[in-house]
Amino acid sequence: MDQGPLMRWAPLALLALLAACGGPGQPKADRGVDVPEPSGPPVAQQVNASPPPSLPSAAPSWESAVSGEGTALRLTESGGRLLLGIACLGSPARLTATAPGFSAIGSEDRFSLGLGQEPVTLVANLKSREGGVTAEGAVPDDFGALLDRASEISALYGTQRIGPVPAPPEALKEALAQVCAGSK
Repeated sequence: MDQGPLMRWAPLALLALLAACGGPGQPKADRGVDVPEPSGPPVAQQVNASPPPSLPSAAPSWESAVSGEGTALRLTESGGRLLLGIACLGSPARLTATAPGFSAIGSEDRFSLGLGQEPVTLVANLKSREGGVTAEGAVPDDFGALLDRASEISALYGTQRIGPVPAPPEALKEALAQVCAGSK
């Protein structure tokens, strides 16, 4: 099969074109066009780059709740969903903590309420049918001082954790401490 004249001359035309543009060994001035030189080896393309950070969600906030049963501090999300409740209920007062997002563990009854660096150990109610975990125990004699010194609060039950989160404002801490001390 006879190749046409274009097919025979195409490789020669390509070589002539490359020679006219200058080869890699020629200095820049001989190339005719100033093309910037790369400063180093090519950088690999990041295929799985992290997505841009999203806007931060509103931090949980503390509020006080007073009822006929006692006074409570409630840590809630921006939509009002309860994350952690701490209360002094009854007379004599019992310190209670409620974590609706926790799941009960049949073999675990120790619930630790962290007031700063000091844990207060409570006993989880494993027979609760309400969902979440509620724990209670005697109000420590130094509860007011522990709460007053706490700059952060946390809750730990098994491997489930809330916080540490910033402690409630002083006025809320003081109100709970007074109720706990007054109902002993």
